[in-house]
Amino acid sequence: MQRAAGALALVALLCAGCGSSVTRPRVEQALATTFTNLYVQQQEQAGRTEVSVPGLGTTASCARRSGGEGPGGDWACRLQFTAYDTPTSWVYELEVHPDGCFRADGPPDAGPEAFVDEITGARTPNALFQFDGCFDPSLGARP
Repeated sequence: MQRAAGALALVALLCAGCGSSVTRPRVEQALATTFTNLYVQQQEQAGRTEVSVPGLGTTASCARRSGGEGPGGDWACRLQFTAYDTPTSWVYELEVHPDGCFRADGPPDAGPEAFVDEITGARTPNALFQFDGCFDPSLGARP
């Protein structure tokens, strides 16, 4: 009986994440795309139109602290991009859900949770502080 339970536990451990659509390449692509679009949008709202999606050249490198792939709250992703001729690297903490959606929490370098417009005094949320994104998990278990 103990041998059967041990074998079952081993199979469950080996199959953890089997067939999961949450893979490192998918998380990296979705994060880089979402971040880039938000960065460009934020700059445009501030009146800075010289930043473009291709110009940022954003790449993401992600890993789970527990190892492997699949959903979980222990993803760490390094985003590298170039804005205003300055290469920049920020690390985001991600919680990735089985449905392919994630919440990204930014580093202090991403700025405060909100900005205050110096002219109007209006409080504007910082889209790079924390954001959500998704990828389509229906495309199959592996990209």
